[in-house]
Amino acid sequence: MFTRTDGEKLELPPFKSDTNIHLDSKTNLLDHGGQRSKVKASVTSLNLSYYDKVSHRCLIFNLTDEQGCDLSGLLCSRPSGLEQKVDSLSQLKVKGLVVGPIHVAPPDDAMSLRFEEMCIRDRSRPGPDPLHVTGAADHCGFWVFSRVLIGITERSSAEDVSSLLSSTHVDLLISRVLRGGDVDATERAQSVQFLYSNHSQTKLAWNLGGRVEGHLASLVGPALVKLHQLLLLTLPGTPVFNYGDEIGLMDEGTKFPKMLWDSNEGLNETLFFRSVSELRGKERSLMFGDFVLLSNSSSSLAYLRVWDQSTRYVAAFNWAAEEAAVLQLSDAALPRQAAVVISTNSSALPADSSVDLMNLYLGPGQAALLKFPYTG
Repeated sequence: MFTRTDGEKLELPPFKSDTNIHLDSKTNLLDHGGQRSKVKASVTSLNLSYYDKVSHRCLIFNLTDEQGCDLSGLLCSRPSGLEQKVDSLSQLKVKGLVVGPIHVAPPDDAMSLRFEEMCIRDRSRPGPDPLHVTGAADHCGFWVFSRVLIGITERSSAEDVSSLLSSTHVDLLISRVLRGGDVDATERAQSVQFLYSNHSQTKLAWNLGGRVEGHLASLVGPALVKLHQLLLLTLPGTPVFNYGDEIGLMDEGTKFPKMLWDSNEGLNETLFFRSVSELRGKERSLMFGDFVLLSNSSSSLAYLRVWDQSTRYVAAFNWAAEEAAVLQLSDAALPRQAAVVISTNSSALPADSSVDLMNLYLGPGQAALLKFPYTG
């Protein structure tokens, strides 16, 4: 139950009284007999959220109050509040925003979940209280009634994640399948292929890092941030980023560093992210296309995204820190030449240049997105 300052009550639809509710402490997932929640939740032991159901394969950002993001401003009609922040995110082509924590949930105690109570989390900041803002409900109708249930699990096995997707009835499941650090690229490729083969794209979510693990740049290193941005934004499904991942924000003594909303340096760092995100939002092959694995090794990966008669895209990656990779990409669907759309090293692979897919050279830590037309 939300109370506005004018006294009006806003109640979100509750669970059905006869629903069997079970919280798995190992996966942080709620099993409620197939009845999808009509509330948004994001807490320590249970993490369920919703986002714009219309844009099901969209880009999602995770934003919480511990992160110094000034949520009081997000709910206030002032220049430094919601409109300015959301405008910044819309320029990144973000279509979903997860804001939490919201409800009260004692750890590992499913029967004590209280979705009707707000979790204040020691709120003591000066300024307007974001929980009591006049007129907020009038502007949030779309977000209140259009939502998707998101679950979070700490499991990293593709088989485990697949089983949870099938059994829990969540719309999206954020997991540790990709993981940062020294993970064999072959294992990544096999995990992606397994999940893609067993589930609809609309059920797949891809992420690296989060509230527990920390930010992308701290997990993979600043030099590989763009490579992983390209990976997440070109895989089939929904990419999920933590706030600040678009600018390579580092965890400096805390996993909730203050967001650099107004930093000119930060804005410059979003150019690569924005370019790929914009492509993802308008190119059908990247939005809906089939996923075809072309090549993978312990340190390299390449795949094709293709949809009907739309432009085809090839994403290629080299995780090696010191060695270059020469990929020989051959498939009945591939031409001999492709054009560079964007790369993490524009000097080595400038945009619009032509490359030989049978002799694709990627320097250490380099990634590229290539394209070629449909020819019938």
